[in-house]
Amino acid sequence: MQEVAQPNPTEGAIELRAERVEAETISRNPEFDGYSSMEELMQDGNVSQSARAKAYYILTGRRLPMASVTGYTTNTDADGRVTVNSIAANGEVVTSRTFKNEQEAKQETDNIMRQAELNSVGVGERYKEAVADDMVLD
Repeated sequence: MQEVAQPNPTEGAIELRAERVEAETISRNPEFDGYSSMEELMQDGNVSQSARAKAYYILTGRRLPMASVTGYTTNTDADGRVTVNSIAANGEVVTSRTFKNEQEAKQETDNIMRQAELNSVGVGERYKEAVADDMVLD
């Protein structure tokens, strides 16, 4: 015959009290300031815009706009792995992906160049709209 363990209400109360003590300790002695850590992450140029946007969305539930992709850089390490970084006009890394070899990275660079082409068309269209609006206002 198997014994069925019955929940002990005192164990739950002890656990709840321990959680409250831990929360009070953290609030009195903040070793981790989530706000300043998030601010540092958002301003860290070594972290891709994509990673920052994902973290921001997870923490706030709101989307963080990313810069338009204008090109890419590639770095090949000693093992032959290729890291492809998509780059914004200001030189900041938007996304960073690593591939086993150049052949696998080729698809990513093609995708980036297509996105850069679409972004440049979008910029040109907005410029023409602005010129047309300016002519109407004159």
